[in-house]
Amino acid sequence: IISHVLGTEHCTREAVAAQLGLHPRTLVRRLEAEGTTFQRIKDDVRRDRMLYLVRQTRLDFTSISEKLGFSEQSVMTRACRKWFAMSPTGLRAVLRRVELSDR
Repeated sequence: IISHVLGTEHCTREAVAAQLGLHPRTLVRRLEAEGTTFQRIKDDVRRDRMLYLVRQTRLDFTSISEKLGFSEQSVMTRACRKWFAMSPTGLRAVLRRVELSDR
């Protein structure tokens, strides 16, 4: 569900819980029982989607940031540095080099 609503106003714990037919607190308890949180899952989806968008598209980083639901591009850049230890620009360059060397 998070993957489908990422970048929209529906990507909240309350909205996702409603889609699952759960009370938001029930969702929190079930996620805690699994050793995770809503935010961790949302960040994992964002990270995977960022990797895809940076690798497979030519979208500018402002557009990617919007698609991922970040409040500002600088927030996306900080997340990218945390996840991949480099900026989005650096990530795209590395992924392109890897793609070219695989050919």
